[in-house]
Amino acid sequence: MPTDQEPALSPVEAALAALAPARAPLDRDRIMFAAGLASSRPSRGFRVPWAPLAAVLALVSAFEGALLAYKPAPEVIYRTVAAREPTPTPPPPVVAAARVDLGLGRTPHDRLAAQVLRYGLDGLSTPTPAAAPGPRPVGSRRLLLEELALDTPTGDPS
Repeated sequence: MPTDQEPALSPVEAALAALAPARAPLDRDRIMFAAGLASSRPSRGFRVPWAPLAAVLALVSAFEGALLAYKPAPEVIYRTVAAREPTPTPPPPVVAAARVDLGLGRTPHDRLAAQVLRYGLDGLSTPTPAAAPGPRPVGSRRLLLEELALDTPTGDPS
């Protein structure tokens, strides 16, 4: 025995050493055997009477099948009905919009200025994006007319 223990604990050690383990009141093997035996028996709780239930459902379906088999055919009634087509209403007359020259100017610039004055900036059409701006010759009358033709909207903005 080691000698470094406290002398006050030696009576407690002697008392514990004198104790013998008691036999457990539950036997684990017996409990597991009883559980396996109980699982193999049918439960005593709610039981579904499958055989009587299946017999009742078979009788109900046989009865409904007999009712459908001996049901008389529905009576067909033929009736002739004359339907008249409604008279078509004539389409409303198409009024051609006359192009009125309001004296807005002869050049595209004058027409564009008149349109901006009449409808505001919202009346202008959205410009088409150019492919790639490149150097343009300055003062070319043909290029200026093409640019004005692209910026001039066609038709009424409303």
